[in-house]
Amino acid sequence: MSYLRARRTWTLWAAATAVITCLAVLLAARLAGATMPYNPLFELTSISNTAPSANANMTFRVTLPAGNGIIGTYGLEIPDNSWTVAGHSNQLNGKVVAVGSLTINLDPDGSCTDGDTGTAQNYGPFPLLDVDPGPQGPYAMWTGTITDFGDGNPNTNWGLTLNVEQLGTGYTIDGFLTDAVLPPGNVVCTPEIFNFTVCGRANATPTATTCGTGSSTIVWTNPTTAGCYFPRFVSVDDSGTMSASDSLGVSIGGTPCPTPTPSPTATASPTATASPTATATRTASPTPTSTPPPPGDGDGDGVQDGSDNCPRWPNPSQNLPPWPVPANDPDCDGFSNAVENRAGTNSLVHCGADAWPADINSDTFADITDVSALTANFGSSVPPAPARDNIAPDPPDGFVDITDISKETSFFGYGCTPCSNDFDCDTVLNPIDNCPNWPNRTQALPPWPLAANDPDCDGFSTGVETSAGTNPILHCGYNGWPADLNNDGFSDIADVSPLTANFGVSVPPAPARQDIAPDPVDHFVDVTDISKMTGFFGYTCN
Repeated sequence: MSYLRARRTWTLWAAATAVITCLAVLLAARLAGATMPYNPLFELTSISNTAPSANANMTFRVTLPAGNGIIGTYGLEIPDNSWTVAGHSNQLNGKVVAVGSLTINLDPDGSCTDGDTGTAQNYGPFPLLDVDPGPQGPYAMWTGTITDFGDGNPNTNWGLTLNVEQLGTGYTIDGFLTDAVLPPGNVVCTPEIFNFTVCGRANATPTATTCGTGSSTIVWTNPTTAGCYFPRFVSVDDSGTMSASDSLGVSIGGTPCPTPTPSPTATASPTATASPTATATRTASPTPTSTPPPPGDGDGDGVQDGSDNCPRWPNPSQNLPPWPVPANDPDCDGFSNAVENRAGTNSLVHCGADAWPADINSDTFADITDVSALTANFGSSVPPAPARDNIAPDPPDGFVDITDISKETSFFGYGCTPCSNDFDCDTVLNPIDNCPNWPNRTQALPPWPLAANDPDCDGFSTGVETSAGTNPILHCGYNGWPADLNNDGFSDIADVSPLTANFGVSVPPAPARQDIAPDPVDHFVDVTDISKMTGFFGYTCN
């Protein structure tokens, strides 16, 4: 897959009909390719000082194995009441505030799927400098050059710009990792490793690849109190069809963090068709009430914010809405905090008055009325055009143009309620969906026999899952699939061995998690359980 520069220069079109006609062609071309898996691993590789209020350098690493899609958007969400990030200032302007490095394969034959994925290239370390974001810009903007490829061509380069935004008492740091013009004929392929170091203090030398020390200007400050804090990585692959989210615990002041759970599996976001039909308004997700959500669960859906893929939109089964979810979009309405802050919509509310940027007239649907509002201001700068119409690119560019109309029409026909009568948001309504709690838009089934009353199609009935303590409406993930005892996304010898260790033991004292057969279960770990488990041997629930 090849990179295209994320920011394109478009000529103004005279007629809205011409805009929409060309847009349909562009969307068809973009969606023609096959989706690759997207399973990034998010890690903290170093922190220079774990003391409260220290100005520590912190390095985060994202790794993608061969055969996966490459990183499209990179997002780092800093939780409320934790680290403090400095905004742009004259004191920081032009100084090194972060350092990055990138390892990725460069393939001159133009294909990542022909068995030859090129050779690994190591770019960096490279500095990211604080720059002036402008009067309508984000809280801070950090920019740098990953590489110029050293080929003598002035047109080939790979840049990176990260925008910092405040979100409540937290922050988001996000941007495109696809702002590249590659050497002619080349593509980039996984494996991919991106290291990102946020500096505690800035370095005044703009070419430096190390952070500042001593009394240099402060960029990043640890939480003021000891505790375990959970930064979160959110990302969409470069095809725009696969998203991933993961968090990790960081100990400050010696406070131990709980054992980390496995990284959640990337989820494919079903792509909008040209004119999907709006349906009834009942939603599968529980409606928030006046009862305050439990601590650490901002949307009250029973999934803690640290592992919730939509921490401000209740989705207890963790299914995503029927559109791509960008980095730093906690309400999963398809628009990042940076876009919503500029547009004046509520970045923490998925649907409602001035909540969903695609719904200009706040009627909970994206339709011709909303498109018309944008075409009426086509070609205008913001202001005088309203900021509410400037919803693309990310961050917005201060103009109502083809990027805004393209973004708007990608939601055409959808409601933000969303997924009415469609629990898994795969556009197949519940009454006719063969897997109502597992998104399978084509209705293709997984490679194992399905049990009766198995809405997530993981091969185990709701009765068995309830007894085993797994989630009967979650196909894959932490305690989602009974065949995956160690929650690594695979059913293999590591899952069979615990059963053989307790062979012949009643439940309890053997754990109920190992009692997965027959149906209903018999409260013994015996040959029926091992037989059931080995029936899934070698499979993955991805």
